[in-house]
Amino acid sequence: MASVSLRNAPVTASGGRGAVPVVRIIGLPPQRAKERLRPSVWVVASSSSSPSTSASGGSPASPPQFGTPAPTSRQGRIVHHLLDLGQFDESFLEHQPVNVLNFCIRILGKHRRPDLSEQLFHWMRLRGMANEHSLVKLFEGLEEARCPPSRAVRAWRNVCRMQCPFTPSYKSTASLLKTFRPSRDLSGALRILREVKLRKLPLNEYSYNTVIRIAADLGDVETAFALEEELRTSDGLQTDLRTYSSLMHALSASQKWSQTRNVEALLRSSGLRPDATLSLQLISGYARCGWPAGAEAVMDELMDDYSKYAKTGGDGGLARAG
Repeated sequence: MASVSLRNAPVTASGGRGAVPVVRIIGLPPQRAKERLRPSVWVVASSSSSPSTSASGGSPASPPQFGTPAPTSRQGRIVHHLLDLGQFDESFLEHQPVNVLNFCIRILGKHRRPDLSEQLFHWMRLRGMANEHSLVKLFEGLEEARCPPSRAVRAWRNVCRMQCPFTPSYKSTASLLKTFRPSRDLSGALRILREVKLRKLPLNEYSYNTVIRIAADLGDVETAFALEEELRTSDGLQTDLRTYSSLMHALSASQKWSQTRNVEALLRSSGLRPDATLSLQLISGYARCGWPAGAEAVMDELMDDYSKYAKTGGDGGLARAG
C-alpha cells in the first residue's frame, strides 16, 4: 500500500520529532497511486510504524485526524448530503438529475440506510420526479440492506394505490420478486405473483423464472414444474433456457434425477435447443439417473454445435460452460 510522509510529524515526549506517520488511503486501487491525494478521496486513516507518545509520557498519542473533503461527483455529493451531513435540503435535491437520484437510492441501501432510500424515493414520487427505474433501485437498495421482502412489498403496494407518475410494469415486478430469493420465501413470492395477475399488471418470463429459481433452491420440484407449465401456457409469454436450467437446478437440489428426461422433453417441445451450460446439466442428470444413452445423445449434439461454430471461428458457448 502506497504512503506519503507528513511535513509536521507529532512531537515526542522529549520534544523532538517522532516517527513520521503513514497515511493510508482506503478504497482506491493500487494503480492510482498518483491520484490518491485528490480532494475526491472520502476516507483516510493514519498509522505509524513507531507510535509517538504524548508530552505527559503516557499512552501513545492519537494519530492526526484529517477532515473528509466533500466528494466531487454528483452521486457522491448527494450521498454525502444525506448520509454524512444528515440533511434533506429539497432546494438542493430538486436540481439533481433523476437518473443520479435513482442510483443514490440504491447506494443508500448499500450503506445500510434503507430509511433514507425510502425517504428519497417517496419524496421523488410526491414531486412527480420518480419513474419505474426509481422503484427498481429502491427494491435493489432494500435487498442490499438485507431488509425483509415485506418492506419492498409495502413500497410496491403504496405505488400501486397512491399518487404516482408511473404505473409499475414487468421490470419492477421482476425486481420485487427477486427480493424474495435471499430468504427463500417461496410462499411470499407466489402470493405476489398471484396479486400481480389479479391487478392485471404486466408479467414477463423473468418474473416467472425468478420464482421458479426460488422453488429450485428449495428443491420443490412440483412447484417448479407447475410454474413452468403456467409460463408455457400463458398468452404472450414463453419459456426460455433459464427456465429449464432452473428446473435442472431443482432436480439437483432434490436429487430427483429421474425427471431429467421430463425436463428435456419440455425443452424440445418448446422449440428450444440446449446451450452449453444446459447441455452439461442434462448430461450430469442422465449420468446420475443411470441413462447413458441420453447423456451420449446430448453430448453428440453439443459436439456437433461446437464443430459448426469452430468452422465459423466461434466456440459454441463451450468455453463459457467450461
